[in-house]
Amino acid sequence: MPAKGKYLLNDQELKHEALYRKFSCISQYQPLVLLLGLSMLSCGVLIILFFALHLWSIHKESVKQWSIHKESVKQWSIHKERVKQWSIHKESVKQWSIHKERVKQWSIHKESVKQWSIHKESVKQWSIHKESVKQWSIHKESVKQWSIHKESVKQWSIHKESVKQRSIHKESVKQRSIHKESVKQRSIHKERVKQRSIHKESVKQRSIHKESVKQWSIHKESVKQWSIHKESVKQWSIHKESVKQWSIHKESVKQWSIHKESVKQRSIHKESVKQRSIHKESVKQRSIHKESVKQRSIHKESVKQRSIHKERVKQRSIHKERVKQRSIHKESVKQRSIHKESVKQRSIHKARAIYRHGIYREIERNTKQLTGFLNKGKGTVIG
Repeated sequence: MPAKGKYLLNDQELKHEALYRKFSCISQYQPLVLLLGLSMLSCGVLIILFFALHLWSIHKESVKQWSIHKESVKQWSIHKERVKQWSIHKESVKQWSIHKERVKQWSIHKESVKQWSIHKESVKQWSIHKESVKQWSIHKESVKQWSIHKESVKQWSIHKESVKQRSIHKESVKQRSIHKESVKQRSIHKERVKQRSIHKESVKQRSIHKESVKQWSIHKESVKQWSIHKESVKQWSIHKESVKQWSIHKESVKQWSIHKESVKQRSIHKESVKQRSIHKESVKQRSIHKESVKQRSIHKESVKQRSIHKERVKQRSIHKERVKQRSIHKESVKQRSIHKESVKQRSIHKARAIYRHGIYREIERNTKQLTGFLNKGKGTVIG
């Protein structure tokens, strides 16, 4: 019994090993099958996306062409209205020829009016010329007065110089008198110094005869007197400086009075200069007035030329509009040809779309069959 039981156990183990090997082989190939299925699905999805995107771009182009067609229809309606306007324009051209004849007659009338206005202006200018001749005579008299004024200014400058020389002469006389007084004071000072020296010699002789004690006391007193003498000499120098400053102060006072007079004369001179500048400005204004009269006449002529230029510009603008209408007509013809081509392309696009729609249905059927086959293979593997 035990030997038989062991034999049965060994047979079961062999069966288990065989099943294990079978299912292990299947489990090894399962990821490869899954990879193949995923690769097939990805290829199908990429093909679908390719055709879908290509069809989307074609749809966009067709939409653009449809918008171009709408614009061409609008331009065709605009062209019809322009043809109507062109017929109206022909009638206006006829009226324009009639208007030109009237304008010629009106221009002849304007020229006659211009000549009459020129005659009036010549009469006015003659009256202005008479007034200018009167003003010129007045100007000559003012120029004569100006020359007289210049001579008076020259005499006044000569008088100023003579007054200055007199003042300088007076100052020189004063300085001479001061110098004489200073010379006298110096001589008196020298005499005093001599007397002091004589007095010192006498004092020395007297001190020699006295005793040594007296000499010492006299010596002290002499030292004191010498210090006092130094102070007096200092005071004398200070007095000299004060005298010099006083003389300088007098001269400054004189110069200040001279400066006041010069300031007054300068103010008078400034007023005369202002009058001269006013006179010059009046002369300039007269010349400016003459130029303004000339410019007015030139301005009138320029206004006339501008009116003529405006009429020419209007005619040119009408001509340009006609040229534009012709170019628009040419463009409308081109757009019609483009519209015909777009209609042809739409018919071709529809045929292609029908063909592609059939291809897409076949691709979907094939993908469904592949997915069903893959699902069946997975079920067998799992079982």
